[in-house]
Amino acid sequence: MRKVVSILACMAVGISIVMILIFLIPSQSIKHIVLDFKGKSATIQTKATVIEELLSELEIEMSPSMTVYPDQHTKLTHGMLISIKQRVPVTINYNGEKILLQTDRSTVEEVIREELGIVPTLHDYLYPAASDPIQEGSNIIFQTAFQVSIQQNGTQIKRWTTPGTVRDILQKHNIIVGEDEFVRPSLDTRLTTENTIEIIEFLSDKEVQTEYINYSVIKQESDDLMVGQEQIIQEGQQGIIEKTFHVIEQDGKETSRILVSEEVTREPSNQLIAVGTKKQVERQNPSIQDHLPSIDRVPPLIIDREGKETMLVTATAYTPDCLGCTGITKMGIDLRHRPNIKVIAVDPEVIPLGATVYVEGYGKAVASDIGSAIKGKKIDLYMHTEEEALRWGRRQVQVTLLDS
Repeated sequence: MRKVVSILACMAVGISIVMILIFLIPSQSIKHIVLDFKGKSATIQTKATVIEELLSELEIEMSPSMTVYPDQHTKLTHGMLISIKQRVPVTINYNGEKILLQTDRSTVEEVIREELGIVPTLHDYLYPAASDPIQEGSNIIFQTAFQVSIQQNGTQIKRWTTPGTVRDILQKHNIIVGEDEFVRPSLDTRLTTENTIEIIEFLSDKEVQTEYINYSVIKQESDDLMVGQEQIIQEGQQGIIEKTFHVIEQDGKETSRILVSEEVTREPSNQLIAVGTKKQVERQNPSIQDHLPSIDRVPPLIIDREGKETMLVTATAYTPDCLGCTGITKMGIDLRHRPNIKVIAVDPEVIPLGATVYVEGYGKAVASDIGSAIKGKKIDLYMHTEEEALRWGRRQVQVTLLDS
């Protein structure tokens, strides 16, 4: 049966065997070797010339998961230290990348230094601690730090940080973003290398914009005109509406505008056209100027816009991750799993929950949510990202109830 000398468990037996060998080996060729086997040491006397012979002499078989320092072919010298270690599996999460390896290093810091070739700094995040021992199945988290430049209110500071979103980095350094400020890159952007974060204050101004309201063309039947004949009775005139906007600028460029108010300064005048219905019985050539129709007795053919209820409301915007939000509407819609849906929060006393509406500038949506601040003629529009919500801002818009 093969005999395996265990330096760790049977130190006394091993030393006895070696002492017996000493008397059989000429003293001039004996070397004293210190053997460190899996963390425990013993002094060995041997006549072997290289490490490989010593291991064979001690009947120690090297498995693929074991390492020996120095190399097995190294020539033995008096007082040499030989180390035999067992490699164990460890996992390293390095800046979000998962690395699986086997190592015979003793501490967390040694693994980072020797296996990754990186010297950890005080700013890096390392868990467990650098001096903690390595065990089989150890899970190491290592994030290398980098500097970010943060610009706000005309000042610039530099801070060390580890990978994370802009929001996480600002919160880590207790930097508050005001309601009238914009962050670039956006708060949800993940930073992994040196970068610049800008916190920019909005500059705003009011601007009055004139727009024209198209007139309608109304045709009236007239039995004073022949079939196929038409006559303009009243020329149409466009109406005028003045809209006041709150214009927001960033870096000297307009980024968005919010409708504050609108006023119709001139109502449109419809164009009236008489359409002939008189059939020709005999050849005649009447003068059109002698047969102008009477507008009072001719009913209009064009009616209003389907009788839908329309109201002017104040519209703001929100995201599923806003303060106090759960991401699930009052009617049970999970906004995080349906980012493209269009829903609004309403005051049910004004717009019923479940109603389908059309919001000017937003489109067709469902009233499926409520909010503590949504009272009266106010609505809150769901936006997928914070950037979209900021771009919308606060506006006065027309809302039409399509059904309720």
